[in-house]
Amino acid sequence: MKSTPEKQQAAWDFVKWLTETKQSAYWSVQTTYLPVRKSALNEQDMKDFIARTPRYKVALDLIPTGTKGISVAGWADARTYLQDAITAADTLTADPKQALDEAATKTNEALARN
Repeated sequence: MKSTPEKQQAAWDFVKWLTETKQSAYWSVQTTYLPVRKSALNEQDMKDFIARTPRYKVALDLIPTGTKGISVAGWADARTYLQDAITAADTLTADPKQALDEAATKTNEALARN
């Protein structure tokens, strides 16, 4: 998004600040999102949070084996349709086959329009 040089510099300065080690650790502890940099794991607040939240360490331990997500137009919609179908089947509010068939139809439409 084009703007003035001053606004662009201010935005860049903010991004640099936000992704610094200390802020990355703080953000992660406050939101439970994973940190954007490994060095955040060395911050005491982060270490304390990991010690208090064992499931968080499980997520951290999975990072080395992860892969990037799918980057295809329409995928975000497709993921939502699938999740909705699974939820409907799990909560017994829809027939599983019918819910998945509808999700497949909507997914094909989403992928075709993008």
